[in-house]
Amino acid sequence: MQTCSLMNDKVYDFETIYLLRVEGSWQLAEALPPNRGFFFGENSFETMCWAEDRLLFQALHGERRKKACQIFDWPEKTLSSFSDMESCIRQYLPAHCKRARVRYDVCKSGQGLYLSTEAPLLEWISLNPWREAPTRKAKAAWSEELSVPLTPWSAVKTGSALVYVWAAREKKRRGLDELLLRNSRGEICECAASNVFWSDGEQIFTPALSSGCIAGIGRERIKQATQQAGLTFIEGLFLPEILERAPYVWTSNVTGISWVQQLEGRDLLNPLEKFPFLRTLTLPE
Repeated sequence: MQTCSLMNDKVYDFETIYLLRVEGSWQLAEALPPNRGFFFGENSFETMCWAEDRLLFQALHGERRKKACQIFDWPEKTLSSFSDMESCIRQYLPAHCKRARVRYDVCKSGQGLYLSTEAPLLEWISLNPWREAPTRKAKAAWSEELSVPLTPWSAVKTGSALVYVWAAREKKRRGLDELLLRNSRGEICECAASNVFWSDGEQIFTPALSSGCIAGIGRERIKQATQQAGLTFIEGLFLPEILERAPYVWTSNVTGISWVQQLEGRDLLNPLEKFPFLRTLTLPE
């Protein structure tokens, strides 16, 4: 039986639970059948937050899943609804776990060669302990080893994630709390596992999706909240030098917002104090 304990007010700990959809029904899984995600990285996934007995931000995740289906030419209508996933999660997640990190994967089943053939879609869910993003990332720097390639699937999350694996290794090796990544044209793209934002104190900036960054759910929420606050939100293609003048830099992903205290040795200010509406984007307890 799975166990779950509240280790502190930000971390819920339990053993990872794997679920597989078989003939329209979700069930516990100990292994996955052969699939093109495993063999070729031809898969897409959503990383979601379970809180308040539901999957949060379903509309945003649904839009990104729809985009992935369009990119990979998958029949979206055959996929599970979010309500079906929620029913499954309620059945298998320990009842006293108030929050969890949910990874939902889609790919074609089977093996084959590089050219994909007709095959049913495979869906699985991983239920993982929740880890809140740190409020502050003390040290950040630009990657010295890699850049993000520009691809037709850049905006969605896929199993072709070696860039981010390598970025995580470089970040650890250099003793950093965050690593910023350029794209193959040398423009600002994103961070090792999050989107990046900055401000001159009046306007808020982030790389456009054409930079090759992930279309993050937190990114879209920050965009909407900025506009609702009556501030200007600018998406564009920017060279790294622009961050040399920015007093505020922060990152965002499914686990929350973190402000960068120091970038390449330069001290920065806390955007959560400058823009209080960002605090409203924290997840419910």
